Amino acid sequence: MSSASSPEVGSFGPPGTRQARASTLLAVLAASSVLLLLHVPLAGVALAIAAVMTGSFLFFDPLLYAAIFLLPLAPMVELESLPIHDWASFSRMLIFAGVLARKLLDREPLSAWLWKGRFNKWMLVYVAAAIASAAVIHPLEGGAERSLSRLASYVCFYYAVTAWVKDSAQLRKIIMSVLVSTIAVCVLAFLQVAGGSFGDWFYRLYSNQSEVIPPWTGRVSSVFLGVNFLAGYLNMVLPLAMAVQIWAGDASLRRAAKSCFFLGVIALVLTQSRGAYLGFLAMLLIAFKTVVTKKRARLKLLPGFALAVIIGAGISYAATQAVSDTGVAGPTARERFTSVDETTLERVQIYAAAWNMFAGSPVMGIGYGNFRARFNSFTGDAPTDLWDAHSLYLKVLAETGAIGFACFLAMIGSFAVLARGIWKNSPREMERVLAVAALGGIATVLTQGLVESLVDLPQFGSMLWLLFALVMAGSRVEQSFLQPLPLARKPSTA
Repeated sequence: MSSASSPEVGSFGPPGTRQARASTLLAVLAASSVLLLLHVPLAGVALAIAAVMTGSFLFFDPLLYAAIFLLPLAPMVELESLPIHDWASFSRMLIFAGVLARKLLDREPLSAWLWKGRFNKWMLVYVAAAIASAAVIHPLEGGAERSLSRLASYVCFYYAVTAWVKDSAQLRKIIMSVLVSTIAVCVLAFLQVAGGSFGDWFYRLYSNQSEVIPPWTGRVSSVFLGVNFLAGYLNMVLPLAMAVQIWAGDASLRRAAKSCFFLGVIALVLTQSRGAYLGFLAMLLIAFKTVVTKKRARLKLLPGFALAVIIGAGISYAATQAVSDTGVAGPTARERFTSVDETTLERVQIYAAAWNMFAGSPVMGIGYGNFRARFNSFTGDAPTDLWDAHSLYLKVLAETGAIGFACFLAMIGSFAVLARGIWKNSPREMERVLAVAALGGIATVLTQGLVESLVDLPQFGSMLWLLFALVMAGSRVEQSFLQPLPLARKPSTA
């Protein structure tokens, strides 16, 4: 394994106290697991928790790749006598805990890891603003507690990845895990279209949330609980796939990226998400001004892209028309883009409620994660779609006020400035391409954020913070598995 060859990964330093402590820790975990299996109900859960923490403590790379591959899966799992339901978010906290324990054991300074850099500082300031709005200014409520725990899991995962990745081989496998995972997500979406329903496996996956599953209208959601959730997730992966497929080195990674982009575009079209389409166009604009500037690169990219759009549009039209012919409620593909449907009218009412929440608490908002709980009091007997504020900007304003909104924009802005600086000035092609992929992902988030608010979704938030982490990790590793790529630079005007 690549990490074994690095003195910083998979080693405990010179023999001595730290090795002894590590051996003692592993022995205690092993003995505790045996005792739990013998005497405690739900011992399998305890054993899994111990395994995740131990694997992350040892920097066991397959654990990290598996966690990234499984990012799209985040069902609520109810286990008897346990208050935890969002096990996907909890697992990312466990990974961070193992990494943190390793750093403490190795006596590594934590300040540079947690605090160094403008983005890290603004990220923690934003988290502090969210906590203050939800638990200091207002009494902590159930929705706020859930949202804060998810936000904490994103940040924990970000720190875990930045501490874990030490070489380009690890980075390559992380990217491959994202691409292959997304291909699998697309295949499941295609199976839904082929079967004319979400599928029995989907209803089993969300068996304890069946009351919020919408009727099948021909729009795919794959493993996500909503079609817009899938669209938002794809929009963050597709910039990475587009950037990777133009690299000149590593044929297997390039093929995976090409397949992911082609299938991802088809799946994106099948969602019929208007906000996601706008976000994708914003990403294409950035790509055409950065990594796809040359005519040859565009000619290689555009035919496959056009074919994917045509295939997706044809299948999408047929799927929604088939549902419409059966008399099931739901607009056809043509109606969604040529008329104002009921969903659009509902969102206007939601936006008005969000603005009224902000106007009522303009400084610190109503509390991070409290929008859904407060929504009915502003609208009475109104829409049934209560998933979110359907606007990233109005949600942040309503929940965290002007202070939280300013911190959020500062966090995103600081990262955008960092990524843009890497793209313009770094001589390392891998670092530059990761930076522009992240910029494309952010562009889709901010554009789709005009009509959607998906950051509270575990899969979406985790992928966004993973993009942040990949850029940070890419700035430190060698690009041994990539060939230099002559990306266009603007001539200096000085």
